[in-house]
Amino acid sequence: TEDLRKSSYTMATYAASFLLGAALLVGFLVHRVVYLPLRDLEEGAKALSAGRLDRRLPVRSDDELGRVTRAFNDMAEALTASQGKLEEWAHTLEQKVDEKTRELQLAQAEAVRGEKLASIGMLAAGIAHELNNPLTGVLTFATLVRQGMDDELPVAEDLDLVIKDTKPFATNIRRILVFAREKAQEKNYCDVNNLIEDSSMLIDQQNRLAHI
Repeated sequence: TEDLRKSSYTMATYAASFLLGAALLVGFLVHRVVYLPLRDLEEGAKALSAGRLDRRLPVRSDDELGRVTRAFNDMAEALTASQGKLEEWAHTLEQKVDEKTRELQLAQAEAVRGEKLASIGMLAAGIAHELNNPLTGVLTFATLVRQGMDDELPVAEDLDLVIKDTKPFATNIRRILVFAREKAQEKNYCDVNNLIEDSSMLIDQQNRLAHI
C-alpha cells in the first residue's frame, strides 16, 4: 500500500506538472497569436481615428488575424494615398480659384476702363459738335472771301493763314468724332518744316496786330 500511495503521488505530481506546462504554453500561444494582434489592431484603429495615417501594424502570423492585419495596412495605405490626392486637388482648386479671381478682377478693371473711355468719347463728341458748326462757318466764310480777293492785298495773307490753321483744327474735330464713334484710328506723317513755318507766320501776324 505504501508503494501504491507513492506511485499515485508521483503520477499526480507528473499530471499536475503537465497541466501547468500545458496551461503556460496555451497562455503563451493565446498571448502571441490572439492578444498581441488584437492589441495591435486596437492601437492602429485609434491611430487612424486620430489622423495618423502613417501607422502600420506588424504582421505576426499567416492566419486569419495576420490577414486582417495585412488588410488593415492596405487600408491605411489607401487612406494615405487618398489624402494625398485630396490635398493635391485642394491645392489645384485653390490655384484655379486664384486664377479665375485674377481674370475677374482684370475683366472688371477693363469694364471700368471701357466705361471711362465711353464717357470721354461722349464728352469729346459733345465738344466736337459744339465746335464744328462755328469752325465750319469760319472756314467757309474765309474761303469765300479769299476767292474774290487780290493776292497783293495785305489781308489776303491773313485769310490764307486763317484758312490754313482752320483746316487742321477741323481735321482734329473729325478725329474727335471718329474717336467718339469708336472707329479705328489713322496715323499720318507731319511735316515739321511746315509746322514751324505756320507757327512763325502766326507769331508774325500777332506781332503786327500788337504793333510790335
